[in-house]
Amino acid sequence: MLKWLSALSAIVLSVFVVAHAADVSPDVEKRVKAKVLANFGEVPSMIAPAPLPNYTLAVTSQGNFFISNDGKYMIYGRLFDLEQGLVEITDSGLNSFRAEKIGALAPDAITFPAKGEEKFRIYVFTDITCGYCRKMHRQIEEYQNAGITINYLAYPRSKQSSVDMQQIWCADDAVQAMSNAKLHGEIAKSSCAGKRYDVEAQLAMGQKFGVRGTPAVVLENGAMLPGYREPKDLLPLLEKLQ
Repeated sequence: MLKWLSALSAIVLSVFVVAHAADVSPDVEKRVKAKVLANFGEVPSMIAPAPLPNYTLAVTSQGNFFISNDGKYMIYGRLFDLEQGLVEITDSGLNSFRAEKIGALAPDAITFPAKGEEKFRIYVFTDITCGYCRKMHRQIEEYQNAGITINYLAYPRSKQSSVDMQQIWCADDAVQAMSNAKLHGEIAKSSCAGKRYDVEAQLAMGQKFGVRGTPAVVLENGAMLPGYREPKDLLPLLEKLQ
């Protein structure tokens, strides 16, 4: 029987060394899948190396978990690296997966391009009812002036938010519709006939990426930064993580 270590809701490391193999061995993968199936009633959608020695990351519809390679222990929580500036590394084993998939989401994103030379292109999973998402958008020009292109992807936190955000994505001017919603609470009334945008699909991909809340920033190299960052703080962090 698994020993639940749910007390690990926030591990903060002052010194951290990633010490895991590049791949998960077939024996460990089989064991981890069996444990997840037995305890959660589903097979993990993905198995990846964990940023903890002798643990494997299991991605499920119910959350992402660290399972010990011997199948005896499970950890559910968030893991941070202080050396890089409080960067979450809980799902760092998913970096290659995120890097592979994130570019394909670009056509679905609502983009606020950098002004002048583009230094970084980031993807931000957002919700129009999220206070920090709105705060981030109030500073959108500061990010743009810093050379950061922001590609918004939908991560609705409620059914109504999903309906409203679908309207934004279907708007003829989605950029303006996004600003109206976040800055003024005005929701576009749009027809989605013949349009392929699906905010629920973006939400599902965000969940696979390990997004737990908004805003969540994903870099092109697959690294993920949870939470709001001031423009002056985000740029040096991106430079460090590129």
